[in-house]
Amino acid sequence: MARTYQRVVVAVENTAAALLFVVTVLSFAAVVARYVFNTGIPDAFDGARYLLGAVIFWGLASACHRGDHITMDAIWSISGSRLRWVLDTFAMSVVAIALGFLTWKFTLKVIDTWYANHGTVDLDLPVAAFYGLAWVGLAAAQVFAVLRLLKHLRGQTVADATDSPS
Repeated sequence: MARTYQRVVVAVENTAAALLFVVTVLSFAAVVARYVFNTGIPDAFDGARYLLGAVIFWGLASACHRGDHITMDAIWSISGSRLRWVLDTFAMSVVAIALGFLTWKFTLKVIDTWYANHGTVDLDLPVAAFYGLAWVGLAAAQVFAVLRLLKHLRGQTVADATDSPS
């Protein structure tokens, strides 16, 4: 089970990296095409911006797994172990609840976009496909946040941001 979980984590992280690579290459190619060849790449702007949204959600999933969020540890660092546990529980609960709400609202947005049949400007690619790709990353973030909270509540060691991936 742990091996399967690690494979899912690696797949999420690799997907985030691959999507970021595609956004970078697409943006670079669009600039080169515009300034060197005086032409454009159809839907380069729309593709890059929709994929960037997917990159953010897939990256958020990785951050939720690792607990690698931006934090302010001023009170936490001077607290005892019991207060640290309470602060960690509160923080993880807020993240899990907020992601749950965001996932619910984004699910409705994906469904609305699907039924509206929106397309990109040049090639009329279905926007719902980009939204769906982003939604999968957001759903993974939600699952990782809840699993991290449950591990914390059970007293199991939760992987830190400094842990190296296996």
